[in-house]
Amino acid sequence: MQNRLGMTFVSRLAAAAGISLVLTILLMLLFQADAPPPSDALEASGGVRRISEPGIRPISLR
Repeated sequence: MQNRLGMTFVSRLAAAAGISLVLTILLMLLFQADAPPPSDALEASGGVRRISEPGIRPISLR
């Protein structure tokens, strides 16, 4: 009985870790689109950096 309960805990712990890993990877991919271009790509374009509208705007609560 004790071994069965131990396996249940381990399987739930493994499932939670897997879900956390998948969600972390999805968030990294989602916010990678907002990342600035690497510096070598900036130099290749002649040093001109275009400023675009940010995807997330700060909210003022005043």
